[in-house]
Amino acid sequence: METTEKIAYNMLAIRNGGDYGKLKTAIETYGSWTKALNASQELFPKTNAVNEWLKLNKACLKLIMQCDPEYPASLKEITHAPYGLYIKGTLPDNSIPKIAIVGTRRCTTNGKTIAYKFGKEVAEAKVIIVSGLALGIDTASHEGSLAAGGPTLAVLAGGLD
Repeated sequence: METTEKIAYNMLAIRNGGDYGKLKTAIETYGSWTKALNASQELFPKTNAVNEWLKLNKACLKLIMQCDPEYPASLKEITHAPYGLYIKGTLPDNSIPKIAIVGTRRCTTNGKTIAYKFGKEVAEAKVIIVSGLALGIDTASHEGSLAAGGPTLAVLAGGLD
């Protein structure tokens, strides 16, 4: 996808707080992210799309869209697949097994210890930990994986800010 479309999508995603429904309406109504952004300029004239794009670049983030070859094929299969993914680092090969870790933020010391050990053992088995990277159990499992030299994958619901 051309960069101007990605810049426009990024700005619309920021303006709409990542709201899938609003983004869906924009792309269905206008047929392109650039046209949707141009139509919304009257509502949000002060925000500069290029400056927001430069913030991504400065943070070493990459935006991949559904039409990009890097976009995970398995993610396209879900009902409301995100139009864009912000990536820092490298997406793992889809053939590598992954396990999702979801846990409480306010966990016990014992819970953190178990999550850390579990993350370490999972990484040693060549399985990738995936979570929302919340403090607590999620973080402990990532730390365990990293201690074993394994990769981790954090999926954050919020945007760059």
